[in-house]
Amino acid sequence: TSWAPSNPIGLSFAEDAINVLAGDVTIASGNTYFDTLTISPGASVTVAVGASITANSATTLNSTSSAFSSLIVKGNITGLINYNRYTALIGSAVGGTNDLISAPVVGQIFGDFATANTNLAASTTLRAFAPYNTVNGAYENYDTTSNANTTLLSGIGYRAATTDGSTLKFTGTVQTAAVSVPISDAAAGNAWNLIGNPYPSYLNFESFFTANKDQFNSETAYQAIYGYNGGASNEWTVWNLATMADPAITGFIAPGQAFFVKTKATGGVVTFTTAMQTTGNADDFILGKQKSKNIALSKLRLSSATKLASTDIYFIEGTTRGLDLGYDAATYADSSTDFSIFSNLVADNSASAMAIQSLDYKDFNDVVVPLGINAKSAEITISIDNLATTLPADINVYLEDRVTDTFTLLTSTDYTFTPSADLEGVGRFYLHYTCLLYTSDAADE
Repeated sequence: TSWAPSNPIGLSFAEDAINVLAGDVTIASGNTYFDTLTISPGASVTVAVGASITANSATTLNSTSSAFSSLIVKGNITGLINYNRYTALIGSAVGGTNDLISAPVVGQIFGDFATANTNLAASTTLRAFAPYNTVNGAYENYDTTSNANTTLLSGIGYRAATTDGSTLKFTGTVQTAAVSVPISDAAAGNAWNLIGNPYPSYLNFESFFTANKDQFNSETAYQAIYGYNGGASNEWTVWNLATMADPAITGFIAPGQAFFVKTKATGGVVTFTTAMQTTGNADDFILGKQKSKNIALSKLRLSSATKLASTDIYFIEGTTRGLDLGYDAATYADSSTDFSIFSNLVADNSASAMAIQSLDYKDFNDVVVPLGINAKSAEITISIDNLATTLPADINVYLEDRVTDTFTLLTSTDYTFTPSADLEGVGRFYLHYTCLLYTSDAADE
């Protein structure tokens, strides 16, 4: 809200070190000169049309695992920027997860990038930095020899990892134009494409998704984006029209954030535009905006001593028990890990494992949802995530176990058990949603 010792905007002191510690700064007009500009995680700077900034030494943006700095340039900027982008620990290390990131600058050469970032995980000349080749259906790690002169392209995503869970430094210019990324329906990659935010700022998910959703596969419930959140069970965060309607979801795609999309048949083109840029201070793919319609979320969790998985069941005004394009979303690659929880569609079930299922807001009364679980034989717990769930207070959720012939009221009690054999798929568990005023016979049992 204030500057100390004085406001540097519009001044011509090339020796100044400007530090934006918090808040959103707009440089509305004039020319601002400085030696260094440093933007802290969670803070942002916007250079308006007609304004300009010039760095004598450097403009640096910083991030942590839970907050990212932002720079939006509508006017002019002179000089290179450095974006220190948090990148998770390599997956082979204890607690490691890997990460999906994109270059938030233009013109970064991989050889220079690898030299500048000694914390980039390595194996001989290979580095833990890999685009996903859809034609070959595989990640392909960059090599410091053969890829020494490779330019990191705007809008392309990379799987990356550090040796210590820290930041990777990207150096280049600011992307100030629209970026178009062709996406392929190649069979080897099952039409999955790894793309990412090309700007050193947040993107408004609603603007991005509205402009590009017709490029994504909607015939088999893949009109969504899939972000890797590196959870205890390597979970995927899935965003689509259901999450867009959810007031608990910020709807910001972080700077340097990559994600998968599955393209429609014949492929397509995803376009990022500067109009999609926005300020924000959220994490990448975590739980903010105004509620637009009747909506409630029932998030189910599956947990063990070491693993965690979840699935989302939304109740949204106007959706149905069948497939609602853009509101229902299958799990990543329509497959489940050896520790996962998912649902099947209530009606017109194609047997797809659903990460998000949307039902009409009126379906609280007497709807039964098939629940699928994959887990090894060990003590596990099925529960409602009370921190994320937004069900009305008069709704009961019962878990039916058809093997033990029991019903458990999940809205008040977790269901903990040890299966006699490994669990795989659907058929044993069903969720019963009932209104307290109209409790079903099944729930009374």
